[in-house]
Amino acid sequence: ARGVPPPTPRGSAARALSSKGSDGGGSDAGLGVNALARRVDALRARAEAALRVIDQDRLAEEIAAQERLATRQDLWDDAREAQSALQSLKHLKHRAGFAARLEARLEDLDAAIDLLKPSQGQRLDTADASSKEKDDGEDAAAAAKGGEEEDEDNASFASDMLAEASSLASSLERSLRRWEFEQLLDGPH
Repeated sequence: ARGVPPPTPRGSAARALSSKGSDGGGSDAGLGVNALARRVDALRARAEAALRVIDQDRLAEEIAAQERLATRQDLWDDAREAQSALQSLKHLKHRAGFAARLEARLEDLDAAIDLLKPSQGQRLDTADASSKEKDDGEDAAAAAKGGEEEDEDNASFASDMLAEASSLASSLERSLRRWEFEQLLDGPH
């Protein structure tokens, strides 16, 4: 039997989705969720560092100041000054939009991971429900079949949610890499 390779920041969720345990039921899904949660924690640290650099409160003040400048009556007396002011305002709004998208992606990832964690526990609850139904005198075969179908639905949901969360994490990582690169180019030369 081959061992599952150790999780890495990239591709661990994809490995968890493509491999199944010997029981055929998504026993690796828990590993995928845990690996994804670690990846999200690392991304969160980078995102929070970016948000500290962006300083949204200061940025909002700068945007307000640039907007006041852009609405001045005499701004267009000097075309270069007007163009510079509008370019600066555009840049500031771009940074504010990036910060908002960053926060939204982090919230989406948190929600996806929260949805994944209970879905693993539902498999156990389903087995308990099947036992209860059997104790209540229902046909054992029908209860087992219903429990298996529900287990498959839960595994499918977990697999789909894991893939979606992994995609969100990849998108966040690309955005952070692009922003970090821009910061390198934006400094003194």
